[in-house]
Amino acid sequence: DAIKVGQQVARLCGHQLGDAYATWRDHIGLTRGRLRELAIYDTDDQRFLHHVPAPLAVLRNDDRGEWLVALEYVSDARVANASDRAWTSREIDAALRGLAALHAVWRDVSETLGSQSWLPPRRRRCSASTAAISAAGSALAANARPAFLSWAGPALVNAHESLLCGIDRWWQPLDNGLQTLIHNDFNPRNIMLRGPSLRLCAYDWELATIGAPQRDLAEFLCFVLAPETAANDAPFWLQRYLDLLEEQTGITIDPIEWEAGFRAALCDFLIDRLAMYAMIHRFRPQVFLPRVVRTWLRLHNRFS
Repeated sequence: DAIKVGQQVARLCGHQLGDAYATWRDHIGLTRGRLRELAIYDTDDQRFLHHVPAPLAVLRNDDRGEWLVALEYVSDARVANASDRAWTSREIDAALRGLAALHAVWRDVSETLGSQSWLPPRRRRCSASTAAISAAGSALAANARPAFLSWAGPALVNAHESLLCGIDRWWQPLDNGLQTLIHNDFNPRNIMLRGPSLRLCAYDWELATIGAPQRDLAEFLCFVLAPETAANDAPFWLQRYLDLLEEQTGITIDPIEWEAGFRAALCDFLIDRLAMYAMIHRFRPQVFLPRVVRTWLRLHNRFS
């Protein structure tokens, strides 16, 4: 249903975007989402359960078209729905600690996930995939151009077009290095910090997929860093999260490859998600979006 609604919204933006969305609809992340949350919340790893709302019941009845997850009501949230501001250092650090634990749960993807039927189709860099991403991305970029221009000027529009024309140049690090189950929508709209210790509580896992952990980090930093200071602050948090992830997984990650993956994750976030937000913004204003895209541009300039 969500995919169909998105397609109707895309059609309202124009035939080019509507056609591109229809072609790429199974690869935007929502496919099998109704099964994905059920499977993920059925995980019994304590590292996972410590950082999500407690699952109370999971129901799946494919014949009746019923898929249900009942979760606890989180009454001790100290930070919630905080997408309208920059976060403090303590808040960011708490969220990243929890995220590292979550990424560590599925760090060995081949053994823990394999070919699970609830995962979405995985996007890998190949000629057919690149062509499809480019076509859909170009249509989304054309739609987003007026808004991006007004929010961040021609520099953002030019960067967007350049990345679309050079997917082969930046995509590869997303397929290399550590792969795990990523939240793929990790931002203040889908996470809370609870209790005096500000323990991470992440929800809305329907977009989760196998990918590079830098993808969640890139999205999170674009939301929680202030545009004015993002370029100076981001290198610290990039290293901080690398340290936390190595601590949680017990593996050593090459820092050069880590930064390359972060740079590629930023590119993917703009093309795949921010441009999609811009489509939705035309009909339902996303009040966080102007600030987030300005932060994205600062980070892109810092790491490109």
